[in-house]
Amino acid sequence: MPEIVAQPLLQSPTVAVSDTYCQGSHREAGAEECTRTTQLVFAYRGVFVRHVGHDQAIAEANQVLFFNATEGYRVSHPVTGGDASISVIVNEALLLELTPPTLLRKSSVPTFRQQRLRIDARTQTLVALLRHSLRKASRSLWKRRAWR
Repeated sequence: MPEIVAQPLLQSPTVAVSDTYCQGSHREAGAEECTRTTQLVFAYRGVFVRHVGHDQAIAEANQVLFFNATEGYRVSHPVTGGDASISVIVNEALLLELTPPTLLRKSSVPTFRQQRLRIDARTQTLVALLRHSLRKASRSLWKRRAWR
C-alpha cells in the first residue's frame, strides 16, 4: 500500500475536495514537499506535524492547516497509526474574496500568514458532514456508472 492515498470527492471549477490517508511511517520529518495550489487541510483522524522552516503546526481535529502554494514543508508523525484529512482547494479568486484580509499576506495569490487556525466543534461537525455526504455521493455515482 502506498504511503499516501488521496481519494477525490468533488471536482468543480470553484472547489476541489479530497480525502487523504497517510500511513505515517516517518516519525522524523521527511523530505521537503510542496503543493502547487493553496489548500485548507482538516485532519480528522490521527496526528501529524507540519514543519515550515523553524515553525511547526500540529495537524489534529481542532485545527485547520493552511498549505500555501509552492511553500516548502516537511511532515513528521509523532504518534503511530497514520492520519486522515480532508483537503479543500478553492479557486484563487474566490479564496481571496472569502478570506478575511488579516489572514493573508499582501500578494497577488492567496498566501496565508500563519500555518494553522483553531476551529470550533461546529466547524469540525460541518467538515465531518461534508466528508460523509461527499463520500456517500461518490459511492452512489460509482454504483450508477458500474450498472451502465
